[in-house]
Amino acid sequence: MRAEAMCSVAHANANLATEGDTTRLIVITGLIGIAFSIVLLRAVARVKIDVGTDREMTSLVEKGSKSDEQAWNTNERLHELYEAIRIGAASFISAEYKMCLIFVTLGAPLVGVLIARGTSAGGSVGPTQSGIFSAVSFTVGALTSMASGYIGMRVAVFSNA
Repeated sequence: MRAEAMCSVAHANANLATEGDTTRLIVITGLIGIAFSIVLLRAVARVKIDVGTDREMTSLVEKGSKSDEQAWNTNERLHELYEAIRIGAASFISAEYKMCLIFVTLGAPLVGVLIARGTSAGGSVGPTQSGIFSAVSFTVGALTSMASGYIGMRVAVFSNA
């Protein structure tokens, strides 16, 4: 019986993290991830588009016509292509996020109502509060997903420039 008592004491002490510790860990790691993504975005944004070396020009300009004028035209063309890709990506993300906002606007209240109706009143949080918390969580999750998609699209466009 003494061994069983020691096991239950060891098991009780094994739960060292409190709910506040867990919340802090989640928020801190999220902030670190956001900061790291901003650092990477700025690093990619600093890369300049330029066709200047012979090796780059031979792959982009026809052999035997490596004049400065041809290289300048190639640079202009690359900038035009980059701008077209940037505008296309912005148009796509704008259209997609309009649809997402409609979905979230209709879905969040539905989630809230369904959770509130399906929750019993026996917990520490009432059914209405549970529905509201669920709807808010759904909305926050959708908005952070959209922000991640926007950042990812910007990085992809920058890195393919």
